[in-house]
Amino acid sequence: MNIIEIIALTKSYGAEERKVTALDAVTFSVTKGEFLAIVGQSGSGKSTLLHLLAGLDRPDCGSVFVDGVDIFTLKGDSLAEYRRRQIGIIYQFYNLIPVLTVEENVTLPVRLDNKKVDKKRLADLLSMLNLSDRKTHLPNQLSGGQQQRTAIARALFFEPMIILADEPTGNLDTNNSNDIINYLARLNKEFSQTILLITHDEKIASRAGRVVTLSDGKIIKDVRN
Repeated sequence: MNIIEIIALTKSYGAEERKVTALDAVTFSVTKGEFLAIVGQSGSGKSTLLHLLAGLDRPDCGSVFVDGVDIFTLKGDSLAEYRRRQIGIIYQFYNLIPVLTVEENVTLPVRLDNKKVDKKRLADLLSMLNLSDRKTHLPNQLSGGQQQRTAIARALFFEPMIILADEPTGNLDTNNSNDIINYLARLNKEFSQTILLITHDEKIASRAGRVVTLSDGKIIKDVRN
């Protein structure tokens, strides 16, 4: 079953001689429970693709269907709910709220949605990510790896259909990078979590079940590991 259908997705920036085509009629699908890595050099279109999938930007043309819904038909509250409930985003630089504790950062999306916090799910997530003894700490009291694990817990807390990970190891040392990829691989294997991992590191990408390579806004390779 395809959970994502991307059809002729095109996005350009600038005009006339300064026009840059970030994505050029990109088409591919992602099955439910797939662990997909998207690789390419800087400027290949990776981040543009992620922003479009997250509903943070709109294309010049083309469609993205998530669970059968064209996300570019969503507006206002519906689009906000899609971002909050269906998509979990893990950023390279964590994007944690500095004045909130680990527990408060993790549960923020649920509280913004006026939902009741599931204390058991929170405890289970913090335990899985080795953060139980850090739940009352502020981000500046955490290591880089702990901050990234907090960002993963936040992305997972709403039980999203899809996790979008944007260079999640780009700001970490080798040991912490390996830990983060191990957590993502475990989520995919044990819980059938659909994951799209954006990375420039082919070694990290090799941990995914499938690798799509972008160059100049086009897919030049699509390989299953």
